[in-house]
Amino acid sequence: MCDYVFKILIVGDLGVGKSCLFWRFVDDRFTLIYYPTAGIEFKYCHVEVAGKKVLLQIWDAAGEERFRPLLQNYYRNSHGIIIVYDTTSLLSFRHVSYWLKELGEFCCKKINVMLVGSKCDELEERQVTLEKGVRYAEHYGLSFIEASAKSGANVKDAFDILAVQIYSRLVLKLAPSPTTRSEKVVKGDRRDKSGRDKDKDHPG
Repeated sequence: MCDYVFKILIVGDLGVGKSCLFWRFVDDRFTLIYYPTAGIEFKYCHVEVAGKKVLLQIWDAAGEERFRPLLQNYYRNSHGIIIVYDTTSLLSFRHVSYWLKELGEFCCKKINVMLVGSKCDELEERQVTLEKGVRYAEHYGLSFIEASAKSGANVKDAFDILAVQIYSRLVLKLAPSPTTRSEKVVKGDRRDKSGRDKDKDHPG
């Protein structure tokens, strides 16, 4: 039994750690053996928000390009999106712009989006600073957190925070805030007057 059902979709490049975050949250387990997701993995998980029982339907999407056409319906039906990049891969961080463009094309106008920097415990391999992630999230009006599926750091917090934000928007009917996807993302505002992709210059 639950009071509300929230649908959350996890997206990001291949190998950034989406599934590791997914399984750490739903089953509190972690493995170093890498198995790429084929299509969509799906799990339920219960959380409590403001004294209410909330069922999270969490979809873990494959990062491979051949599976991306499958995501369109999942985008449209989601209440919240988690975009994951790998803090040890600058390329995966730069590709966040691609995922924001996907949201602009296929998601409903009001949706809560969280940017998660994975593998934050890999300090010696880090290529994306915490400050860079914060600036990017602030610029596009996204929630932001760094997390580690290996240690479990901030994984539960990421999903709990997103659930609270969805609850605030859908149930409490609070006005859009910086944690709701910004108009820049909604309109797919990706290029300047010269036609250049602005994400290549800002902020990462």
